[in-house]
Amino acid sequence: MEQPRERSWFGRNWKWLLPVGCLLPFVAVGGCVAVLVVGVFGALKASDAYNLSLAAVRADEQVKAALGDPIEPSFLVSGNIHVSTEGSDADVHYDISGPNGRGTVHAVAIKEAGSWTFRTLVVETANGENIDVLERQRGRELTKEAI
Repeated sequence: MEQPRERSWFGRNWKWLLPVGCLLPFVAVGGCVAVLVVGVFGALKASDAYNLSLAAVRADEQVKAALGDPIEPSFLVSGNIHVSTEGSDADVHYDISGPNGRGTVHAVAIKEAGSWTFRTLVVETANGENIDVLERQRGRELTKEAI
């Protein structure tokens, strides 16, 4: 009596190998896109302009009164930061939230002689109120040490 021929590895495993093989390129591309997005947002969030603006917003009494305390930023940051040897500039937008509401921060700053100077630092609350954080910070340089 003749024994049945043993099937090849592919013959035994094609039912799971085919879907995995088709999905693998999509998963790989999705992973690369995710790494790129996290890297870009991480770079923006690591910038001095972002961190100084967030510290000033968190320290502002009018923002605390409108949104509550603590104030937390969202993950997403949009805008751009240009860095060069002559000077740097930043224009960033990001959402913040507190126990009493949400808002959007718009910060525009330039870096000259090693320190950032904000041209705009405004929080727009969800109800449309604009809080000019920079107006109350005038006369006080926004540096890492000042905030």
